[in-house]
Amino acid sequence: MMKVGFIACARIQSGIADYTRDLREALHAHEDISTFLVSGRCFCPRSISHGNYDCVAFHDSRFERYILGGMQRAALRMVQQFKPRLLYRGLEYRRSMLRYQPDIVHYQMDREIFGVTPLRVLSRKRNFALVATLHEFEFTVNERLYARAFRELDRIIVHSEYSKRKVLNYLDDAGKVVLIPHGTWCDEKPEGERDQIAIFGIHSRFKRYDYVMDAADMVKNRFKKNAAVHFYGYMDGSVMKHYRNILKKRHLEDVIVFHGPLSEEAFHERLRRSRFIITPYEDSHASGIILKAMGHGTPVLSSRVGSIPEYLGEGGAFFSLDDPATLAEKILIFIEDEDARQAEGRRLWEKARKEYSWDLIAEKTIRVYLEIVGKTH
Repeated sequence: MMKVGFIACARIQSGIADYTRDLREALHAHEDISTFLVSGRCFCPRSISHGNYDCVAFHDSRFERYILGGMQRAALRMVQQFKPRLLYRGLEYRRSMLRYQPDIVHYQMDREIFGVTPLRVLSRKRNFALVATLHEFEFTVNERLYARAFRELDRIIVHSEYSKRKVLNYLDDAGKVVLIPHGTWCDEKPEGERDQIAIFGIHSRFKRYDYVMDAADMVKNRFKKNAAVHFYGYMDGSVMKHYRNILKKRHLEDVIVFHGPLSEEAFHERLRRSRFIITPYEDSHASGIILKAMGHGTPVLSSRVGSIPEYLGEGGAFFSLDDPATLAEKILIFIEDEDARQAEGRRLWEKARKEYSWDLIAEKTIRVYLEIVGKTH
């Protein structure tokens, strides 16, 4: 039996956390694969019983919390430069792998330097194959550090051709890079009453909420239609205050509604009941929200950026971030033309079942494992 150790450098309620959990659940169907989890940061997933190996979740240790925390307050610049917390986290990962002796370590990495520094520590003097899935990432922090980390990996999994092209700017060995799309669970049928327009996910600078507000304002004033947009997800208090002030000044309190984060069950219930969702992203390597919407047969209005056209297909409902009127017109079409909206939802659902179901993603991932499992390190 092949033993795979998962490491997730992710915040709780993050897309990477969800991805790790769902991939492990899909792998659970294969009797020749056994997985365990060592989690970083505050990632604390629901337990997945698999073979004899339990989930191992640890939060910041007392050493990190008090000793290094004190160093950060006393010498912030030094800590930012040498990143002792990140080095310590990498050592914790290595200790866990020495304990469990996996055949393969599957590392889930986000855009931050928090992900790449522990990966480099983990990769040294190892006796296991090392695979990393790159999710939302960028190379502006330390390009040379990323390039060195990529060279030390046995395989790099990316979610799109868009991501693959970016990685190959820093890596000469194209054979290391494998394209495996993001996955989703699919409903048996995309049915049910739908009663709202929604945006889901943690607020970030890559999501143009101001653009959506402009478009909703146009729909209300120019087209005289009720197009309330409901926002679900975590938002920092200061950011929330900023947006509420804008809405009050523009008299949009009844058009834009902020709800805060949802439980997982409530999230899927709201997603199933959405007429359509809006994803106003400036860039995207893979959006778990879009894939989940597809699995529920929920139409998606999205900016044409990054990897999104690869997932939605060229026939998707796209708008331009340069002109809010394009989104306003798309919103109006989807509000008034129920047949077009339902047809788009069913098209996305069928595409998700054929190309992005977790069963298919698990099979592709296992093929990567089998290619490298006998490799000498």
